[in-house]
Amino acid sequence: MRDNYLFYSNRIPMRPLGKKVEEFLEQASRGDLDLERQHGFVQWLFPVRETGLNLQAQPLQLHEAR
Repeated sequence: MRDNYLFYSNRIPMRPLGKKVEEFLEQASRGDLDLERQHGFVQWLFPVRETGLNLQAQPLQLHEAR
């Protein structure tokens, strides 16, 4: 239950895209990613309490929301 922390610490990649947060943000800022076709990143960058469409993303935990 630490995936959100590890992801934002740049220690693990988002799944299924396989990119760590810094790599993803760098490529997105250069326009190297087709964000219209890939939606798996949304729940990694903006986690919410509910399970969403990307079952590989961890829902936001109460202690993380504080």
